[in-house]
Amino acid sequence: MRWLVIFLCFFNFVNAKQDEEKIKKYFFNPEVTSLSISDWYNPSVEDYKLIQNFLREKASRLCSTPLSSRPFPTAYLNEDFHGWIMYRMSRSGGLVKWDETDNVPVRKIIYFNNDPDNKKKCIICYVNYPRSATDKDRDYVRSLNFLIHALEKTHFDGHFIYYIGGWPGVDKGRLKFIDCPYGFKPFLFEEARDLGYENILWLDACVIPVKNVNPVFDFIKKKGICFFTSHSRPSWRQFDMGYASLMPSMAMSRDKPYEEVSARVIGLNMTDPKGVDLLNKWLVAAEKKIPFLVSDEPVLMYLINYLKLNYGAIPNKFFATMYLKNFSYWNGRKEIILYHDYGFLDPTLPLPDDSFFNR
Repeated sequence: MRWLVIFLCFFNFVNAKQDEEKIKKYFFNPEVTSLSISDWYNPSVEDYKLIQNFLREKASRLCSTPLSSRPFPTAYLNEDFHGWIMYRMSRSGGLVKWDETDNVPVRKIIYFNNDPDNKKKCIICYVNYPRSATDKDRDYVRSLNFLIHALEKTHFDGHFIYYIGGWPGVDKGRLKFIDCPYGFKPFLFEEARDLGYENILWLDACVIPVKNVNPVFDFIKKKGICFFTSHSRPSWRQFDMGYASLMPSMAMSRDKPYEEVSARVIGLNMTDPKGVDLLNKWLVAAEKKIPFLVSDEPVLMYLINYLKLNYGAIPNKFFATMYLKNFSYWNGRKEIILYHDYGFLDPTLPLPDDSFFNR
């Protein structure tokens, strides 16, 4: 009986590796490293353009691939899930501006505390340039600028590191993982860690502080990590048939009580072994690329549940997410610190005035 169990485990492991290789070959052949980049550790604007065109051509090619040539074992995955991956991949890119003027990627640190040497806490964010002149759906740069304004109005006393286009961690060779669509998030955490920051908070560009974020940083310092969850479980179809297919070597199973994790707000304490361990494992998954095809959230969800870090969920009263695009929901909830709304990205909607922060 023991030998049968060993055989079945080995058989499943071999199948998982075969599936992983099939997916890897489909999505990452040729590798981005096949491009003639002048310097992977100090790329030029022309290098970024070359990569950007490569990624767009790849997405176009994969979109037109017949179902029979796609890598997943079921029709659902090859249609619906493949389509979802293509949509998310199409949202990436924007490494440089679509036009030819002032198109250099931006990487900047704002010292809100006026002390470059005080690295107790920092907020990080990465956004892309619009994909084209007609891309009027989501203006991440606009929202980033409003986030900067919000940090000033709510008296943030740390540092803010942000990118517009480009790619974090190029000095460590991370540009070679740029075809991993959502790898920018762990790589930016890694960069902030290497710069010596202790408590690091990622905010999506559409997550705006409406009051001072110190309670969130106090939580990160105490718990080692922070994230937001509604404490619900992902649907079996999305989880078992979708996410698990991208991470066969992680042996994900819907039989385990995984809770969903939102990566819109992620905090890590780099002086806490739990925060360090989570980041290291998240980076390993990003280096595999496959787990990040649809998002950075499935891997983070798996790791937080697997490592039993669920205690890092921030109080729900700190965070509100709405899709009404009227910026008024926070009025009834005075404890909200972080407000999420895709309306911040909509260039057709006016941004709130400064009374938004007067609570």
